[in-house]
Amino acid sequence: MDSQLYSTYLDIIARRFPNLALSDIEEFSAGYDHDVFVVKGAFTFRFLKSGGAINPKRANFLRRFAQRSPVAFPLIEIHQDEITGIHYELNPFLPGLPFDPPVAATFSQEELLRVAQQMGAFLTALHTFPLDEARSLNVDEMDPSLFWLYMAQHPNAYPHYQELLFPHLTVSEQQWMQRLFEGYIDQIRTTPFPISVTHNDLWTYHIMVDPVQRILSGVIDFGLRIADPASDFKPFEHYGRAFVAELYRHYHAPIDEHFDQRRLFYTGHDMVYEVARALKSGDQQDLAIRQQALSEYIAAHPFL
Repeated sequence: MDSQLYSTYLDIIARRFPNLALSDIEEFSAGYDHDVFVVKGAFTFRFLKSGGAINPKRANFLRRFAQRSPVAFPLIEIHQDEITGIHYELNPFLPGLPFDPPVAATFSQEELLRVAQQMGAFLTALHTFPLDEARSLNVDEMDPSLFWLYMAQHPNAYPHYQELLFPHLTVSEQQWMQRLFEGYIDQIRTTPFPISVTHNDLWTYHIMVDPVQRILSGVIDFGLRIADPASDFKPFEHYGRAFVAELYRHYHAPIDEHFDQRRLFYTGHDMVYEVARALKSGDQQDLAIRQQALSEYIAAHPFL
């Protein structure tokens, strides 16, 4: 973000909270779609990188889903700055730590399984949200009968990853990636997946835990889409087999026969995606970290 835009966002935050000191802005992160500021450990401002108005469908859905969810998440308010006309989201800050693998490694097995139970209850509530109601709230929807075609031919999908990543992978890693994508494409071409309302961006850093009580604090940053429910299971492979098994025991929405295969595809896909994103950004330090993580994941999952 350039300094002028950064200053503009600080001015907007100052107008919202006139008594605010710059030192009260504790965190800034440049995400994929948003620039995010955390203020006084109490509020989060999210500015859409693409600019323009913010579609209220996500805020509307979360207000409705909050009545059903057993797990906390921040509700969103949408505002427009009176001076600049810039739209932004404002929501309460959800305290806790992102449940990244190094954090998960500090949890005992009992504590991990308790988080798995909480996530199972959360995903059950989300994935059984009535589709007709979600559609009435204008939630985006995937066509499962055509997704194989997107993954196989779209320039942002498998062909893109092949072209971008293969020069940076070993032959065995290239073969692993081919099996990952081509196996998934073949499977969903012949057996399209069932659909439900999904978080659609559930990854380890969007699961928040309380580091003192050692429990789930909540879930943040819903992408929100009617899509494959197995895609919401992609972070859990990083917490171990016992976590995944416990999660399944506490998940009470339908599971089809290919559900777990697709879960593992989505996990592997996001590992590949992170390397591709680091390559495109040119951040060599991040690239080295992502490549190492992918190599370790492939070594731990040699057969799909």
